[in-house]
Amino acid sequence: MVSLLLSCMTLSFTTSRRFIPTLSRLASLRHNRNQKKAATAAKQLGAVVPYSLALFQAVWVEGVWPLDKDVCRQAAVSVELSPSAFEEAFANPATDDELRNTAAEAHRRGAFGVPTFFVDDRMFWGNDRMVLVRHHLMALGARGA
Repeated sequence: MVSLLLSCMTLSFTTSRRFIPTLSRLASLRHNRNQKKAATAAKQLGAVVPYSLALFQAVWVEGVWPLDKDVCRQAAVSVELSPSAFEEAFANPATDDELRNTAAEAHRRGAFGVPTFFVDDRMFWGNDRMVLVRHHLMALGARGA
């Protein structure tokens, strides 16, 4: 079982490795909760990986900030999520519950920066570490780990 933490929310899918990207809490940025909740909604709709990549692209490649509700909706449409299903998942109280639980897990694991990635118990911090995460996962796959 793999848990993907994005914006302090758990996004789970099945695989043989544990890969957990995390965007830490940025309490001073009011739009940060939107991205966390939106990624959780995308997870509930089975699109956490493409949605997460769309948010990464928006922030670190295109320089989009803040990630307000409109940007989050646009990212959902870009990965072919139904706008109405996305809105429903976003408004669902279970999304808030999952977000709180994931924030607690991220805090427990020591996530502190944007972004933080965990592969099993190994932590990688920083956008520039994404290539190292990929290399590490490929090395684990080559070893059959």
